[in-house]
Amino acid sequence: MGPTLDATTRVEVGRLQERLFTACIGMQEKKYNINGEVATFLMGYLLRSYPMFKALFSTAPLVIKIENAARLAHIDVEALIAWGTLLRNRKMQPTDASEKANLNKYAEQQTDMIEVLPEQNKRLLERIKLIEAGLASSSNATKQAVVERRVKRDAAAVHRTSKEPAKKRRRETIMPSTMWFEWFTLEPRPWSQVDNHNHQSRQRRSDMKLLVDFMRLFINGGYRLDVNSAGYRDEVLTLGRTAESNMVLFLQGKGIPAKAGGACLKHLRALHIAGALNAHIQQFDLLFRARLIEDPSPSSAINKLQLY
Repeated sequence: MGPTLDATTRVEVGRLQERLFTACIGMQEKKYNINGEVATFLMGYLLRSYPMFKALFSTAPLVIKIENAARLAHIDVEALIAWGTLLRNRKMQPTDASEKANLNKYAEQQTDMIEVLPEQNKRLLERIKLIEAGLASSSNATKQAVVERRVKRDAAAVHRTSKEPAKKRRRETIMPSTMWFEWFTLEPRPWSQVDNHNHQSRQRRSDMKLLVDFMRLFINGGYRLDVNSAGYRDEVLTLGRTAESNMVLFLQGKGIPAKAGGACLKHLRALHIAGALNAHIQQFDLLFRARLIEDPSPSSAINKLQLY
């Protein structure tokens, strides 16, 4: 990406990269960060492919994600298209003799491999013919018995499958702390996203909001999250894990072994309606009124769980 874009443009692309990879670069715990060169490579690929993605499906989640990040970085969509088109039309060329030599060496290696393939295929075909000849010499009775066993087995499987209800495809397991982290770090923030035409997206945001509401109840003594803090994302991650741990222990005390986000949300809804969370809600309300809760979420989205 570097050789084809000027310095000013590279700075703007860097801002866009920070917005797109906000959850996997700059974290204090190094194991959560991706390599800087990898992030730059991915950014170059996304930028190069953006015009094609937009032309194929302008409302695709990936396209919307890139455009939202660009908007937050004060970059016009037209600029994205221009940069992507430039990168797509510009073929990378070796810059010096050593690179050309490496390229030639690589081409020679590939040529040698291609020349060996026909001989390998020839030997493979000869082995297959020998195996087939051996199979053909086996007794007809043995082959017939094998065929009959397979037919009976397949028929039984079909009969069994026809009686069994279709199994639902297992959804990807997402932990509560992951949903908490997304709520506070996604760009744009989930509470400011508007997508009236995508029911699935709206439902996921609604579930995420409610789960975060429940998780707040399991943070003892209040908490403070400042988006301007240098360690904001690390603080969000640590706080989410604390809330998740306390919440899972609470559920286990009720005889509920749930750990995944969706399962926890399902059981917490039932416990909430049954009044089992009233003490936690009252305690959180006291902390909130005492201003011991500092949360970047809009006030309309905090301390709204009612008592039953």
